[in-house]
Amino acid sequence: MNDPTAKILFIDADINILNDLKKLLKDEEWICRFVTSGSAALECLSKTEIDLVVSATKLADYDGIQLQTEIRDHHPEVVRIFLTAQPRQKNVIKALVEGHTQQIIPLPGLIRN
Repeated sequence: MNDPTAKILFIDADINILNDLKKLLKDEEWICRFVTSGSAALECLSKTEIDLVVSATKLADYDGIQLQTEIRDHHPEVVRIFLTAQPRQKNVIKALVEGHTQQIIPLPGLIRN
């Protein structure tokens, strides 16, 4: 069965950011899942069909680039996006250039140079 509803996995160690995203997206038709660790994200991906991953660049148990690379290698069909307060950080830009992530979205109101 092909379900046209987008399935999105949000990964951030900051529960406040995840709660804000839940509030922001509550009226959308997408199926959204929210986890606070890289290991929980990988477990979710192994059990659930996911179309899009939106991940923080820093997690307690994973480096964000390492996590995005693992997702790319094991789930190449999943689109990968970084949500970061530091979009101009060299390693974040390098991750985009090298294909570890496919897009960078700055966190509004938290951007630091």
